Amino acid sequence: MEASARSAQRLREAVRGKLNHWTLGQRTPEVIAGLNRLMRGWSGYFHYRHSSRVMSKLNWQVRRRVRRWLWRKHGRTRALWADYPDERLYQHYGLWPLPTKAAWKHP
Repeated sequence: MEASARSAQRLREAVRGKLNHWTLGQRTPEVIAGLNRLMRGWSGYFHYRHSSRVMSKLNWQVRRRVRRWLWRKHGRTRALWADYPDERLYQHYGLWPLPTKAAWKHP
């Protein structure tokens, strides 16, 4: 059992709501902290058994969205992916990755 496509879509919409042009004026740590809270709550509910495929796909989509948001916030004109590699997103900005290893729960 894994998270449904509809629930994954709701998470993507919530991430899009937190990382849009209205939030570009907010401080980066505050926006990332709110995003981390959202992702931790979602993964706490859906990280069960066969969720690794969905989680890794959502990780990729969230990283892409954060990169684009940072790129726009800092007024970059090129090097969208080179300026914000995964390591920088996780270590410097403190983005929390969704867990990609299945947490097996015994009934």
